[in-house]
This record gives sequence, structure tokens and C-alpha cells, in this order.
Amino acid sequence: MRFAVVAAMAVAAATASVPTYDGYTYDMFLAEHRPAMLLTGEKPCPARKAVFEANLATIKAHNAQGRSWFMKVNEHADMTEEEFLAFYTGLDKSSRNQARLTTTRAATRIHNDFAISFKARRQYEDVSALPVSADWSSTIKTALNQGQCGSCWAFAAAHTFIGRANIASGKDVSVSAQQITSCTPNPRKCGGSGGCQGATFQLAADYITKEGFLTTAEAYPYTSGSTGSTGSCKLDASMPRALTIGGYTELPKNNKTALLAEVAKGGPVSVSVAASKWFLYGGGVFDGCTSSKDGIVNHAVTMTGYQLEGTPYVSILNSWGKSWGENGYIRLKMYDSEPVTSDTSPHSGAACADEPSVPYDVVGECGVFSDSAFPEDVKA
Repeated sequence: MRFAVVAAMAVAAATASVPTYDGYTYDMFLAEHRPAMLLTGEKPCPARKAVFEANLATIKAHNAQGRSWFMKVNEHADMTEEEFLAFYTGLDKSSRNQARLTTTRAATRIHNDFAISFKARRQYEDVSALPVSADWSSTIKTALNQGQCGSCWAFAAAHTFIGRANIASGKDVSVSAQQITSCTPNPRKCGGSGGCQGATFQLAADYITKEGFLTTAEAYPYTSGSTGSTGSCKLDASMPRALTIGGYTELPKNNKTALLAEVAKGGPVSVSVAASKWFLYGGGVFDGCTSSKDGIVNHAVTMTGYQLEGTPYVSILNSWGKSWGENGYIRLKMYDSEPVTSDTSPHSGAACADEPSVPYDVVGECGVFSDSAFPEDVKA
């Protein structure tokens, strides 16, 4: 692919070139991201071309602004934002990824305290005693791809398990995201109705703890990304054991200090985010969750590190593959005083089906500090 580069943008720990896409066409996009269509002679869909051209105009306009982050053409650039969110996050149908919220009312009171008391909120944002940086990205060799299945919760679990197991063992562990997706029970429909229709990291960790082991990706390969179907659980007791865990811990909600301290000390942590504005992210330090609608938590990811010097950010490993963002990662901006937004649609990413839809406050860029958990006693 050839496109013009107009600037080099130094952001935190990396320097990235901002593409202008001068002369870039739909045919070039197809050659790069849909080569099978060209080989089979399939004719491009005019409606898809129109969507791509609208997205390309958005990308060009954004990149001309000189922001701290830029957009890029990725494999999803011929989808509408609504289509993308339905497949890859979970609005209204999949990947509703916060806690099981068995203590919904208590959690709501805590969140409201953040909105009411600046002094109280600052207690949860004091990072002065923490290391200036942490980076566990090397413990997760590959950015996995959930495909067209709302299983981001399973991939947040898989990435987090892999990182923690590799830290504990020094091995390069492979785990089955399909086992997590197909076998995790979700009787209360927490975070969705299960599998490709959504669940939570906490449910995944609870299932692996009780099942006794998570098998390898080779023994139980991931197929839901291409089929869009959860599939039935096909775990066999004779399958190899990739790892075991001894439970999980939920960190205090909206507590920046506790989350960063755990990342620095223990390794990757599963976090819940509002990812609706991440569609065309290409690189840099993201600060694009700016409206009242940007607090709706709808996605689960893995925090692998942070940086407090320069432009502070947290490093997030997504589950949309290596072609998205910075080789599968996004950096979210941190602030001296973190933004507080309201999740006005808890059942899009938070509540169980039998719980009331009570709006609550979420803290941090895209609500990144709102809900987090990590596995205990991980053994490869």
C-alpha cells in the first residue's frame, strides 16, 4: 500500500506516522483487505463502496487536525459504525462486559460518590507512590481476534490468563478461547445471554476455576469468529491442560490507584470499556470519548501496562486482531483529574437480566477504570 505521510507524531512511548491517504481508492482497499473477492471475480457492492468512501472522508478530516491520535483504514473500513459495534463490541446483543453486579445498588452508591465529591475521587486517583511505568505486553505474544462473535469477554479472559500464566511460568502458553466462549455458563444472563451474545470475565474465571483447567488453542480451536455462532461445549477431559486458576479478584470500581497498582505488581488485568469510538483508531494516545454518550460500557479488553511520564496513558490489548490500532493495542489517555461520565444503558454492558437498569458513573477515558478483575493463582 502506498499513501502520503504528512507528519511524524511523537506520543508518549512511540512515534507514529499520520497517513493522509491521498489517492487511496476503494480498489486499493479491496486489494489489501479483500483479496479473495478479486481472486473469485466477485463484483464490489456499490453500497459498501459508498460506506468506505464516507469512512475515508472521516479519516482524512480527523488526521488533518493534528490530534494526539490518528485514524487509519483497517479491514473494517467498509462497515458502518453501527454494523461494527453490533459485531465487535456488543451493543444490545453481545459482549456486555462488566461485572455480574450482584451488588448493583452498592456499586451505584460508590459511583455516585465519585460524581459528588471531588476530594473523595482524588483519593482513588493518587498515583504518586506507583512506579512510573509498567509493561507486560511481552507476556502476550499475539493479539487474538474475536471475529464476528460477541466474545470479547472470552478474549479479555484469554489474554489475561495467558499473560499471568507466562509471568508465573516463563512459558509461552496457548489457551482455548473457544472453550471459554462455548462452555461458560451464564444462567442469569449477565453481560448478555452467553457465548457470542455476551458474558463477563468474572463468569469465565469462575467457570475455569470450577472446571479445573483451560485447554490449548490447538486442542480446541476457535471457530466462532467465522461462524458467528457460540457452538456447543465440546470439552473433553482428555484434552491437554494449558493452565489452571484458583479464582479471581474484582478490584474496587472506578479506582484508578488500585488498578494501576495491580497492573504494576501482578500483570495484565481484564477491564471494561466504552469502545464505541474506537472503530477507526490507528495509533497515538486516544482522547476521543468526549460526549455524554461515550460512557456506555460495551466491551471487555486487557490492560497490559501504563505510562505516567510525558503524556500519561494506559495500554490496552484489544481483541480485534493485529491489523487494528497499534498492532492490536490502543493507548488511552490518563488525566490528573479523570473524567466522569454516566453509563445510561447498563444492560448494554453491565447488568444481569434480572437487575434494574440504573445509570451509574464511570471514571476515566472511555470508562477504563470502571470495572476490572484478574485471575488468582494462575499455573501453566
